[in-house]
Amino acid sequence: MEKQLLHFKAMGVMLIFLMMIPASTPPRKYTKPVTYPCVQYPPLTYSPILLKINVDANYTPKDLAGMRESAPTLVMEELKRVNYNFKLADGVRPNLVLFITFTNDGYNHYGVILNVDWQGQGNFTISLPNNYITVKQLFADMANEFNRWVINGWHSGNCK
Repeated sequence: MEKQLLHFKAMGVMLIFLMMIPASTPPRKYTKPVTYPCVQYPPLTYSPILLKINVDANYTPKDLAGMRESAPTLVMEELKRVNYNFKLADGVRPNLVLFITFTNDGYNHYGVILNVDWQGQGNFTISLPNNYITVKQLFADMANEFNRWVINGWHSGNCK
């Protein structure tokens, strides 16, 4: 009987501690999600539109230095094909800075993430999935998509 009484006392103490655990946690405070205002950026109508192009990859290419040297020229060729107003900024402040990150799924399918900064005033991101097997088509689609954003303007924030 004493042994059972000892077990009941131990179980009682454990039950009290278990009941204290939920009581000791701080109450959950509701925080309203932050909603950012909708900001509409106008189309860029000036000519030329000066660009600075930075290239990177989310994988280890065979020749990253060569890619960083040749990709801006190839991208500019495609951009000039869709809109002759684009020009590389050479010694002057660019209107747009393009951060191009090439992606690869490990099976030689390529994609791109293009982050564009407009003189620190606004930015936008274009993502093309790893569905491309030729870089030429990837560059062509990236240039067309980028040009669409530049000539139509873009928005950021909570726009409905």
